[in-house]
Amino acid sequence: MLGVSILLFLVILSLFVPLYFPQKDVVKAWNDPLHWIKYPRLAAPEWYEIFVGKKLPRNIILEDDRFNQISLRMVSNFKYVKRMATFNYTYDDFPSDFVIFINSHYSKSPPYVAVEFIRPDGDKVKLFSGSLNSPNETLYVSTDMDILSKISDYVAKACGRPPREPNFIYLFARKEGSATLERPRVLKSDSSSPPRPYKILISTLFYNKNDTLKVEAVIYGKVYGLAGTDDKRRDILLGVLWGTPVSLAFGLIGAVITVMFQAMIGSLSAWYGGKVDEVVQRVTDTFMVLPFLPILITISFIYRLSIWTLLEVVVLLSLFGSITKTARSMALQIKAEQYIEAAISYGASKRRVLIFYILPRVLPYAFANMVITVPAYIFLEAALSLLGLGDPVLPTLGKLLDNAYEGGALYHGYWWWILIPAGVILLITIAFVLIYYPLDKILNPRLRER
Repeated sequence: MLGVSILLFLVILSLFVPLYFPQKDVVKAWNDPLHWIKYPRLAAPEWYEIFVGKKLPRNIILEDDRFNQISLRMVSNFKYVKRMATFNYTYDDFPSDFVIFINSHYSKSPPYVAVEFIRPDGDKVKLFSGSLNSPNETLYVSTDMDILSKISDYVAKACGRPPREPNFIYLFARKEGSATLERPRVLKSDSSSPPRPYKILISTLFYNKNDTLKVEAVIYGKVYGLAGTDDKRRDILLGVLWGTPVSLAFGLIGAVITVMFQAMIGSLSAWYGGKVDEVVQRVTDTFMVLPFLPILITISFIYRLSIWTLLEVVVLLSLFGSITKTARSMALQIKAEQYIEAAISYGASKRRVLIFYILPRVLPYAFANMVITVPAYIFLEAALSLLGLGDPVLPTLGKLLDNAYEGGALYHGYWWWILIPAGVILLITIAFVLIYYPLDKILNPRLRER
């Protein structure tokens, strides 16, 4: 019951993907870097702050409608507009990034734009001033050397000397002299009396009165959602929710086809005997000594398979195996029993005896093994993905682990990127193991403990 409950929980949770992520094409969005541009990079899960003991920053998105117009002047065909957005910052840690997106529409000359950051203590830092180079301009406050130089100049005036390394976090730091440079502390919006917000002032000079400009600012946090984000800013929870049913389908389809085929071909081999038995056993021996993983790796390297084509290759390479041998030995014992002789004596055909008398005795063993084989296929998909041989575009649990390995998650300590997908794989495995043992006792009564 516990194993079935775990599986039902994971499947039902995966059905909520359309509600959690209403994008029509999840796979396309997953592989589109622009879709995740407003998500924090390498953010831990939000519940992580329980263990840290402080309030970690979330994303603050200031959309264009948050920038209110505070002044407008028209001179001839020129237009001078000032717009301001305010936000409160009440977190105990600094943001991870700061980006301002500017989208302009102009007829001839690009507008002249000045961006000013105003702190709760009233200090102003000019981040940018000049004509836009293109209609779509992005100001990366945390990495643009010109902007960082302006921030360093502000710090030098406020603290008496510039910082050793330029950093945008000083925009959000308290003015505490040299202590600001050594151990900066967050200047919260509610730390002043009366409480004052942070402000972003956008001054724009248009050379045509019909020109327009849209602004959006994102102050990125350090935590996001229930599972965090990866190095491409993608929501790991979406990858887990989408990858769980895909991995389950991979395991179930592979296990059902291979176990059922091996059980039937083993029973057929024992019942018909002779040349049929000889051919089946030699083919089985050949398949069992084939280097399965190297062959699969070679095929994946040459053809770059999708996950479903990969499943077809795995199934073809697993049509004969150990279950064929076990089913054959079981069928040989069943074949010698009296009720089989009775069925033959009243005229039952070989096909009828095989289908109605032998297979029903072998299939319970096959069903039990089918359950325990599903995790093996899920682990196989994860292992192939970890080797870079999985589906190149489809988000699966194995692909998430592969991305974590490539991104150096283990080295840099991004534990959520590894432990959450790996934990789901482990949870699926535990569920099938919990189902296997009681199912084996039910389907194989002779194995019950006294």
